[in-house]
Amino acid sequence: ADSYTVKLDDGVTQSARLKVQEIPINILIPLSVTPEQPFVGNEFTLSITLNREPTKKPKWLKNGKDLSLKKDARFTFKQEKNSDNNGITYSLIIRSSTSDDEGPYRFEIEPISESLNVKLFEQKILIVQCDENVSGKIGSSTTFSCILNVPQCHVTWFHDGVKIASSETPMKSTANRYTLTSTDTKRTLTIKTIEKGDFGSYTVKTRDDKHDLTLIQETSDDDKLKVLESPPKLLDLDQDDELNLSIVTNIPCSIEWT
Repeated sequence: ADSYTVKLDDGVTQSARLKVQEIPINILIPLSVTPEQPFVGNEFTLSITLNREPTKKPKWLKNGKDLSLKKDARFTFKQEKNSDNNGITYSLIIRSSTSDDEGPYRFEIEPISESLNVKLFEQKILIVQCDENVSGKIGSSTTFSCILNVPQCHVTWFHDGVKIASSETPMKSTANRYTLTSTDTKRTLTIKTIEKGDFGSYTVKTRDDKHDLTLIQETSDDDKLKVLESPPKLLDLDQDDELNLSIVTNIPCSIEWT
C-alpha cells in the first residue's frame, strides 16, 4: 500500500492512495484425525487445511496448553502445500500414542480456532506368529519366540499351566533361570539351563490371545537305547543245568523276557 501522484503538462496533479487488502484466512478442509479410529500404541495425525499461509505461526493446543512447548519427541509439526486445492495443510503427528493422548485438541491462528476431541481405541493384542515346537538338551539353553501385532504390550509365559515369567511383572524367583526380551513386536523367553522338568507344554498369553508351544528333549545317537551285550543265540545245556541270561544296555531300561 502506498500513495501515487500523476502530474499533467499543465501543472495539474492528481494523487491516489492504493490500499491492498489481505485475503481473509479461510478453512478449506476442517480439522480431522487420521485414521478415524486411532488405536492406543499406534500413530495418528491431526490436520487442517487453510486457503493461505498466515503471517503468524499457528498453535496446536491440548487442554489449553501449547504442545510445541511440551518438547515431546513423539510429536511432529508439519506445514506443506496441498496440491489438490492450493491450500496450506498443517499437521500434528503423534507417534506411539498412549491413553494420555486422548482429549480435546485445538488449532489456533487468528481468526481461526478449530477444536476436535480425540478418542483412542484399545486394539486387541494378537499373537500373529509363534514357535510350535522347540527342542533342547539338558544343560543347554533354548529360546521361545513370538510376534505380536502391536509393539507396546506385555506377554506372560506358562509351563504346564503354571506362570513362570511375565514381561510386565518379572518374577524374582525365576529371574536366574529365565531371560525375557521385548524388541518391537517380538517377545522371547530363554531358558538359560534346561533341566529335566522343563520339557513339556508351554503357553504364551497376551490380554486377548494365547498360543501353545512344546519343549521337546533333543536326543543324539549316544542317547538312544543300544544293546551292548546280549546272550548267545544258541546255548548248549545239559539237563538240570542252570540257565543264566543277561543283557547289557547303554542306558537304564525295563526288560521283558519271553
